[in-house]
Order: sequence, then structure tokens, then C-alpha cells
Amino acid sequence: GGGLPSKKDVKQTKVEKPEVEKTQVKQTEEKQDKVKKTEDNQPNANKAEAEQPKLKSAASPFMVLATNTDDGDDEDYPMPPIFPNTDLNFDKPVIKDPEHLTDSEKLEIRKRVAKANNVPVDKVTFGDNRKIVINFGQIIPGQDYTDTINLDDAIIKEIAESNIAIPSGDDAVPVYNPIAFSNDEFNHIKEAVYKANKNNNELGLTYENYSSAITVKSKISGDLTRTGKANEGISNGMAENTITVTIKTDKAYVQFTSNIKNSKLTRAVDIRKDYKLEWTKQQMDGRSTDEGFSWSSDNNTLIYRYDATKAQKFSTEDVIKYLKATPKDANSGLRTIIGGETLASEGRNGKGQRSNMHYLLDAQD
Repeated sequence: GGGLPSKKDVKQTKVEKPEVEKTQVKQTEEKQDKVKKTEDNQPNANKAEAEQPKLKSAASPFMVLATNTDDGDDEDYPMPPIFPNTDLNFDKPVIKDPEHLTDSEKLEIRKRVAKANNVPVDKVTFGDNRKIVINFGQIIPGQDYTDTINLDDAIIKEIAESNIAIPSGDDAVPVYNPIAFSNDEFNHIKEAVYKANKNNNELGLTYENYSSAITVKSKISGDLTRTGKANEGISNGMAENTITVTIKTDKAYVQFTSNIKNSKLTRAVDIRKDYKLEWTKQQMDGRSTDEGFSWSSDNNTLIYRYDATKAQKFSTEDVIKYLKATPKDANSGLRTIIGGETLASEGRNGKGQRSNMHYLLDAQD
């Protein structure tokens, strides 16, 4: 007929083939049996066997499993056509409103589908009900083979920020320096975003893909004191070096920014909230008559009670040496702080400077 074959037609073609295949295989087996019976009485049995039809096997579901290249009945059994598989594995365009595609968006979709499936762009057209039709040309002489895919399988939908969960409040990621973020902090931001959205089917984040699907980038890198007047607010600690998070999976695309003042995505480290504070010794060395460390009745104030009769001076720095702050959440990425340890800060003792705030530096800096 003059109609175009579809996948349904292909399945019907597959059903009709096995009857031919069974006949061909049966003919082959009968001839092989005849040779075997006369093998002992015919000196040229090996030659006769060599002349028997050969079986051709194929892995494709659209090819016959066996065919006789010369069965003596002067009939020709051609191999059925091999139909292409539609390729949906390609770099898909991000579309904000799939219900109202612009002409340029339609053209971009057609180009990418055509390239992935090795057909000209004019062979990819839009059908009804958010369908895309791919014309692969004449697989069967005189008839074009077409396949239809869903629009959603050819695009990545841009979704609104309101459709995802952004770690906020106590769940925001604590950071030491809101101007110069460390790689560890970026990794913890990725992990926090994944955990907040792992059950969001529309977004499609998984444990396997989140590290590559989420990108985290701060507004400015390097020395913020040399980036001009426009960034004085950041370099002087009056504003955050804003983080932009981009999520792109095979299902969806979304982008949002941090706001440390509102504890959106990031927040400043809180020693009371994020750390467990303890002392390494009850009394300072050489002061055994002191009562030593204790907490106030409301557990909000750390007190060191000393023996005033000892008449030996000491300073706050001397007391701090006996304190230790351990992160309450071992997976938070926060470091243990030992009282009295020397910490490097930006712009001092040969260390690089990113701001005018002299923030403490991580070991990687």
C-alpha cells in the first residue's frame, strides 16, 4: 500500500517471518539427515556434506534466524530489512515552556534529533500531542520508515526555583568565610542540595549523578581587593561572594543563588550551634588549687573558677589553651578547633589576600 510503515507494522512483519524460517531450517535438517544416512557407503560423503546449505545467524530481532542460500527449489528468500533504533542519547536543549515552543526552539530540537539519528533536519518534524516524527527514509523499497518520539524525551525542562528544596535555616551549609569558599565547602553544598532533593522525581537527582549534575560557582575568585569599586562591599565583608548553583540532569534544569544573610543555602558558623565545647583538663597546669572549668546553670557560659589566694597571674589566652571545640555533625565539613593553636589568616605572614577582612585560612590555602 501507499502508507508509511510504523513500529506496529514492523512487529507484524516480524510475526510473518518465522513460518518461512521454520521451513528453511526443516529443509536444511532433512538434507543433512540424508547425507548422514549414506555417509558410510559414499566415499564422497564429506564433499556432499560440504555442499550442504549454510545457516546464517544474526542477533538483530529484525533478521531471520536461518536461511538456505541454495536449497534447490530455485526460490529466492531475501533477508528482511533491518530497521534503525531511534537514538535519544544526545545533548538536549533546555526549554523553559514546552507547551509554547518558539520557532527557534523547534529548529534547535529538530537539529539535535536529526544529528543523533543521522538524518537530514527536514526529516524531523513536529506532530500532534507533543510528538516528534523522524523519517529514516526507504528501508523497504518504495516506503519510508518513520518513528515517533515524545517531546519530553528530546528536551530538558527548565523548572522554577520554587519547585525544588533549597537548604535553609539550620539546614543551610555552615561556612567559615563568606567571601572565599573552600573546595570542601563547595562539595558539602552539593551534598546538601542532593539530600534535600533526592526524592524530587521532576528533578531527577541520584546518588550516582549528583556530583556531576550540580555545579557550584562563586561570583568572584582570587583577590577581591583588586576587582574594582563595584566589589568593595564584598571585599570589606559587607556582602557575600554569592554562590550560584546550577542543576542539570537528563530530566530538568534549574539555577539559584545563595543568600547568607537569610541563611539560604549558606550560613555563618555558629560556635554554640555547630560545636561541642569541652576542656582537656579540669585545672590549668600548676594550678591544682583552682576549682577549674564548669558551665553556668543555663549551660550558656563557660566559667573558670580560680584560687585567688595563689597570687599567680594568668590571662584569657592561657585558659583558652585548655579548650577544644568538636563539630557536632561529623559530616558537616567543619574542623576541630584546639585552643591556642596558631591559625593562618589572609594577608598576614606571607599568606595570600582575598579580602580586607583577614579571614582565617584553611590548610589548602
